[in-house]
Formats: sequence, structure tokens, C-alpha cells
Amino acid sequence: MSVSKPVGGRFYELQQEVKIPEPYVVADGIVINPPTKKQLEAFSVAATDTEREAALLGKDHKKIAALFDDKPFQLWKKLQEDILIHFFGNGADETPGK
Repeated sequence: MSVSKPVGGRFYELQQEVKIPEPYVVADGIVINPPTKKQLEAFSVAATDTEREAALLGKDHKKIAALFDDKPFQLWKKLQEDILIHFFGNGADETPGK
């Protein structure tokens, strides 16, 4: 039995109304796509920083971590700030329950 995708209704309208950010390009071949609901749920229940990073950064999280591993921490911190602003807007880090 196949499940058909919903067509029409408010779900359809939301898809037309909401501006989805472009992927965040970290470097050639290393991209962070806009996080999904499922990713953010995994992020919110993750027990470690590594699990949170994997949930938020997506399929290239190991490449991203490797790229920054031997770089000054300030670069990593700035990347995290940029990602939050890119996907969630200015002030996202100050939002309660972020």
C-alpha cells in the first residue's frame, strides 16, 4: 500500500509562504542543509555536544569537524554563530529554549 503525499490545504500554503534558507556552504563539497524537524528533535534530546553537532550539521558533520579540528576554537565558535544566524535569524542564540 502506497501513501500519497498530501496536496492542497494549509500544509501546501505554508510551503508557498515560508522562505527556506539556502544551504550553508562551509567549503567546496561541504554543505549544511536547512535543518529538518527531525534533526532539531534529535538535537534537543542529544546527550553530548558531539551528538548535537551531528544532528544539526547533517550528513557532512564529520567532514566539518575534521576541517576545524586543528584550528583555533574561535573559528569553530564563529561557524556555530553563523549557522544559527543563517538558518534561524539574528538573535536566535538569545531565544529561550533555543
